[in-house]
Order: sequence, then C-alpha cells, then structure tokens
Amino acid sequence: MRVLLLHDSTPDTGVADALLTSGHGVVRCSEPGRPAFPCAGLEGSCPLDGTVDVTVVVHDRPTTEIARGEAGVVCSFRDAVPVVLAGNGSFSPFLGRCDAVAASVDDVPAACERAVAAAEARASDDVTAFVGAPAIVTRRGDAVKVVLAADATSRHTVRAHQAAARLFPSARTIDVCAGVEPPKGGPR
Repeated sequence: MRVLLLHDSTPDTGVADALLTSGHGVVRCSEPGRPAFPCAGLEGSCPLDGTVDVTVVVHDRPTTEIARGEAGVVCSFRDAVPVVLAGNGSFSPFLGRCDAVAASVDDVPAACERAVAAAEARASDDVTAFVGAPAIVTRRGDAVKVVLAADATSRHTVRAHQAAARLFPSARTIDVCAGVEPPKGGPR
C-alpha cells in the first residue's frame, strides 16, 4: 500500500519507519528538510495523482489550526483518499473526518488497513444506495472497481459507474463488473 505521510511541526520519522517496516511505500507532499510550500504537486507530480491508497497525518500540536505540512490532507479529503490520524489527535481539526485513528506509532500500519476498509465499506453503501442493487467498491490508487451481483442489469452498471465517478473524482479508471457473484466478505 502506498501511503501519503503528512505532519505538523513534529518529525514523522517514527511513523515512516513503522510504515516502511510493515512493507508500505511512503510518499510526501514535500521531502523531509524542505519547505512544505510549494508542494510536490506545484513543482511537478502530486503523490495523489493516482499513486496513494491512504493518507496518514501526524498531528501532535494542541491546536485545531492546520499546519503547512498538513495541508495535503485537504486534497486527500477532496479526492476521497482514506485518512488516518496519528499522534495526539485530541485537538486535531481532522478528528471527525478521518477514517481511522492510530492509537500509537506501532498501530499506524493497522490503522491504514482499517481506514481503507472503512472507506470502501462507506463507498459500497453509497453506490448500493444510488444503484438500488448490492455493490462492493474497492479503490487502489487511481483505479476503482465496482462489483455488482449476478442479477445486475445494464442500468445498474451505468448507475454504478456514475456513483463511483461522483465519489472518486480523481479516479482514472472505473471498472464495473456485473453478472458475477461478489466475493464472500468483500473483495481484496
């Protein structure tokens, strides 16, 4: 899983090490030691342009103000990328919007899995409600897949694509599969 790692004024090396040790790739809006602005997106290639599965924001300051190094979380929310809050999030402005909260540095990799699962469950519920038929949604980077039940009609597939396009505006591909049984327990 590719993780966008953001932080306030607190160094995020412990979180980065935990993610790398667990096999996740880590990307940033700005490299360590460089100013948070301008971000990578303004200087060439934004990590959210199809390569990120989840965002981790380390917020350790006792304030609800957004730090420069945390600004990328706004882009993550816009692009429907699941977000994990790490650090002392008691004053975080993101607490109510995050998909998971990491209890400790060691919990961050598992929190990433929980965030992706929560976001996919929410997207599945939203697409199911819009389509009027059961749907299971997965997202990996810029690719979204919607699996509909075997009895889905062509109208269901069109509506599923429309719903996924609204939920994931930055998706480059949206595949809708109909006429197959969704896997038990959801896709992976």
